[in-house]
Parts: sequence; structure tokens; C-alpha cells
Amino acid sequence: MTSKLKDRLSRLERARTGTSSAEVPGSVISVLARVLAFGSGDYQRGTSDCLSDAFARALGFVDRADLDRRLAEDDSIWEPRVTRAWAAMFAKHGLDGDAVTDEDKFALIARITRGSSWGPNDAMSIETDLLAVRQYFGLPPEEARAP
Repeated sequence: MTSKLKDRLSRLERARTGTSSAEVPGSVISVLARVLAFGSGDYQRGTSDCLSDAFARALGFVDRADLDRRLAEDDSIWEPRVTRAWAAMFAKHGLDGDAVTDEDKFALIARITRGSSWGPNDAMSIETDLLAVRQYFGLPPEEARAP
């Protein structure tokens, strides 16, 4: 994921929550972008596909170049696209009813993130990042688990 996309996501999250930049950990932004790329952008591991293109597809763009071009023309499309992408991703995985809890959503985020691991070192980093996501969204710690 490029720093430009991470910066855009960070600004959107700060605006959504009314927080300062220091309050949105980079690991949270990385997890959220990764989840959309794997969970809704149909990232194709082992091909010439890249996370940035998959993330862009999750937002309804053709690829990252299309995302950059369209945002340069009208950046007001960013927030509604990200909001719709999350709703679509949750619905795709069966989490679209009124009874869906934040814990249900986090469980899906954790499952997708853990499934996107590149190997043992990445798996350890993922667990640390998921803890940061839980803390950021005010969820109680989950039981420790081995990567």
C-alpha cells in the first residue's frame, strides 16, 4: 500500500472520529487498507496484482491509476467510496444486519488480516497490528492467540 493511499485513509479516519493525526496509529490504517484489498478487492496473491490495485477495486475503481486520476478530478468521492466499500465488504461476508456487533466486524477483520499473512514474521506483526485496531476502536482485548 502506498504512503499516499495510507495518508488519505488516515485523514478520512481522523475526520470520521474528530481525532488528531497522532491518534490514528499507522498500523490501524495498514490493517484497514489490507482488509479491503483482500476482503473485497479480490487481491490475487502470486500474480502481478498489487495491494494498491486491489484496494482501488474495493472502492469501485479499475486500479490505482484510475483511483488517483478520479480523485485528482474530484476528491469529494473519496469518503463515500470508502464508506460504501466497508458496507459492501461486510455484506459480502454476511455481516449486513442490524444485529451485527463491533465484535462481529472485528472478527471478520481479524480473519481476513490473518489470512493475508505472508509468513511467520508477518503473522507476528499482524497480531500486534490487530491489537492496535482493537484498542483504537475501544474493544476489550481478546484472548491471546498464537500467530
